[in-house]
Amino acid sequence: MSQKSNEVAKRKLKSRSDNNAPSSPLQQSESNVLKNFPPKEPIEELIELVAERSEIRPELVSSGSRKEEISKARALVACMAVEETCHNITDVARKLGVERVSIYRAVEKGKKLLESSVN
Repeated sequence: MSQKSNEVAKRKLKSRSDNNAPSSPLQQSESNVLKNFPPKEPIEELIELVAERSEIRPELVSSGSRKEEISKARALVACMAVEETCHNITDVARKLGVERVSIYRAVEKGKKLLESSVN
């Protein structure tokens, strides 16, 4: 659920409760979902985190550069954003300055990088 849709859902719940309508099981479950699943970590924060650990500037991660160290950092960001925080591929591609198909490849590359760093 995106941050924007999360806010919309909160407003809907608030407006329902303001009307003094009886609380239905559906409304209760919506409320529980909002409490249990906090908003996603923004892609910008992931970029900064990976850039800091890779010792490169955050702007370079989003530059579309094909240098190996920058490409690896971008792959890690793509993998974390898509696989772990469930951002959609289009948003990730837009933030990283690459095409959507590049994000698919970057996610696979990021998985391999993470596996090799664990071993």
